[in-house]
Amino acid sequence: MKEERDKKVTTSKTDKSALPESNSQRKEVVAPSHPLLTAAGGRFRVFRDQHGRGWLQIDGSTTVLDLASPEAEVALLQRVVERGGMPRSHEVRDCVDQLAAFARITTDVEPVYFRVAPVAGGVVIDVADAANTRIRVTGEGVEVLDACGGPL
Repeated sequence: MKEERDKKVTTSKTDKSALPESNSQRKEVVAPSHPLLTAAGGRFRVFRDQHGRGWLQIDGSTTVLDLASPEAEVALLQRVVERGGMPRSHEVRDCVDQLAAFARITTDVEPVYFRVAPVAGGVVIDVADAANTRIRVTGEGVEVLDACGGPL
């Protein structure tokens, strides 16, 4: 796919000005303590979006999981099982429900966009690759941003 890129595309290291403002000035709020999170290991962050929906970010991934979706439960269950645990389904649901409540009540609002976010004069597109590459598209051109962190 890299070979198909337009020759006018430029590359730069992480440019915080290319990210939505909430990502570059984010207040870090970690998930509350729960035995299942301890068993799962890693770092969990929860927040709510501009629509009041709770989200889970695991180990700083650029992909965030909707706490109302089965994917959040599956991701948590998978992490616990990989570490030798076998929680009951109600324990997983209880943990995710507590995270969702925490996100709705305690955390600040952080806009979530589905791989495309508005920025001044254009948009940023998350290409969902292992390198966390994003592409900024504005009236001035197209720029590839390498190694961007945090959710888009």
